Amino acid sequence: MASLWLADLTYTQQNLASDVVPAAIGGLAEIAKLEGVDVEIFKFPDELFSALSKDQPSFIGFSNYVWNANLSLKIAAILKGHYPSLVTIMGGPNVPSSDSDLENWLRLNPQIDYAVIKEGEIGLQNLLQLLKSGFQRNSKAVIPDDSRMDGFAFLSADGTLHKGKLARFMNLEELPSPYLSGRLDPYLDGRLMPVIQTNRGCPFTCTFCTEGQHYWSKVKRKPLDILTREIRYIATKLMENNNSRKDLLIADSNFGMYEPDLEVAKEIRKIQEEFLWPTYINVATGKNKKERVIETARIVKGTMNLAGSVQSLDPKVLENIKRDNIAPESLLDMALKAAEVGTNTYSEAILALPGETKQSHFETLQKLTNANFTMIATYQMMLLPATEMNSQDTREKFGFQTRFRMVPRCYGYFEFLGGTFTVAEIEEIVIAHKDMSTEEYLDCRVLHLFITIFYNEGIFLEFNRLIAQLGGSSFDWIMQMMRDHEHTDISSFVNDFKKDTLSELWTSRDELEDRIGEIDFIKSAIDGEIGNNILYYFKAKSLTKALIPIFELAEASLISYLKSARLNSQATENLIREMFKVRYAQISGIFRLQQEYVTDLDFDGKAITVMNDLYNGKAIQIAEFEKAGRNLERFNFLMLEERTNEMANLLELFGDTDIGISRVISRIYMRQFFRMNIKATKIKEERYIPTSQFGFREV
Repeated sequence: MASLWLADLTYTQQNLASDVVPAAIGGLAEIAKLEGVDVEIFKFPDELFSALSKDQPSFIGFSNYVWNANLSLKIAAILKGHYPSLVTIMGGPNVPSSDSDLENWLRLNPQIDYAVIKEGEIGLQNLLQLLKSGFQRNSKAVIPDDSRMDGFAFLSADGTLHKGKLARFMNLEELPSPYLSGRLDPYLDGRLMPVIQTNRGCPFTCTFCTEGQHYWSKVKRKPLDILTREIRYIATKLMENNNSRKDLLIADSNFGMYEPDLEVAKEIRKIQEEFLWPTYINVATGKNKKERVIETARIVKGTMNLAGSVQSLDPKVLENIKRDNIAPESLLDMALKAAEVGTNTYSEAILALPGETKQSHFETLQKLTNANFTMIATYQMMLLPATEMNSQDTREKFGFQTRFRMVPRCYGYFEFLGGTFTVAEIEEIVIAHKDMSTEEYLDCRVLHLFITIFYNEGIFLEFNRLIAQLGGSSFDWIMQMMRDHEHTDISSFVNDFKKDTLSELWTSRDELEDRIGEIDFIKSAIDGEIGNNILYYFKAKSLTKALIPIFELAEASLISYLKSARLNSQATENLIREMFKVRYAQISGIFRLQQEYVTDLDFDGKAITVMNDLYNGKAIQIAEFEKAGRNLERFNFLMLEERTNEMANLLELFGDTDIGISRVISRIYMRQFFRMNIKATKIKEERYIPTSQFGFREV
């Protein structure tokens, strides 16, 4: 029997670059099985290498994503060198679909025999039928007619491109489930995040996105009964493995925007009540129909974030990226509605979009912060393969200036077939164009850093809400910190960030590829010296190595800003100082699994109650904080045991280095791990020594 191996590989040496269950190739494996082919799937390179040392399949297929394209191509090239007759296949969003780009890509990658284009089911099924008949692309055999080539392409012996039509798999009910077949059981051990997809397609035409093309415009759904069975199956398997993975990825482009999504949410809620899973749903929610999206979040009790991903709020930019059919006011309003359902909100903004200026980017971020989103994810403009933004016409029209860098965590060196090879993924980003200079780009990146540290994850949420009650602006506070930091211990921290931001960029792809060929260069990346997600890396460092100066800057700048805005009073200043002591006691050392923190609070600890009221959106009274030093009392702040255990599992999974902690931060909502169990205590003072104005640590 013919055999097919499918590999959706991830880098593993620093930590898992893609920690998601390989459900996509699992589905393709089920399709291939219908063709009478013996199929195996692989996620981890070492497992694939081990299998190849014992046996070789008839055909081998690789996925091609941003996080594994070069890894897949490198392994395919080595395999072709050792086994020239082995048939190699590649599919995924990075495989070009236009004739000229596809032909060029196949010529540049001769190790790939066949390219499966767009969705894989029809293309792979047709290709397997052809291969089983004995067809070889380099032979003198008659080229099949187009009807037998829908969904795949190849270069024949004379170098001619042969390509079938772009075909969509329209009936998802006909797709066998790799979960229900048990094929994905080995990956439901708590190491990887389970993923489901309720529908495919996107009605929007964003030029920077691979789903912005007409091919994806029609949305098709998976039947509810299959989804329900899959979710229950996943929950059951995770429970058998001690339920160590608490999250779920829904790989839809606009979850909650369609009426059937409400029924999916109801089924997920039933699973949550029975299995206490998932406690966090990672999903991109709908860009329109905000009331329906909010209702979806309400059903799952706030375990999914509400996304208001604007990318930009400048009308000209939105027109340039073909996003003017999305109402930005609705996305902004999403943040205001979040409190009603007890969930968090996030928005996204992309730097250096065509037509964006420094001023318009700052204004977008100002509107997002003042709209009180819980988190604002700031991205750089990445030119993805097979997108309109990446076309030569678009590059020339807007005057893109680009640089190259390694994709964070996506690098490694491997022993394979008697040799060692190094490899890394490379992305091309826009750092300037005709409306934004490189210097302005760097200024925007520094603002991204301050938003990441001082705004995101709700660390200073109550302070932002206090500012709002006083009639001020959270963005103005951030700008005050950006001005003040140059005279504090944080200045070197920010300078290191700017230096790393520039040093990760390469003018030439070839020069970067040459360095990637050096094993010491790759080892330095694995050790965290280069190639990090810089924003999250510096966020982790701020929480582990610079927390006191971060708090000192935030406190001093907030008081300074309120004074300059004439919103200050002695009572306000006293309250702010007490609030910073509370927040420091809640988060200091949580990544060291320090369960307890002790601090002295004035005013009978009323700042704790005030912060709870601010968090819940209640009006507060400030006058009672007028006179300090009246009622000093000592408080113990304790982390809940279940949260300590959950954090321990995350640190074991991703590592307790700054790199590992940066991955943890990207996967959690930090407030869930604050020390929320607070008790007044009469502990003897000699057991504790002061660390700063924020509190004490145990001797």
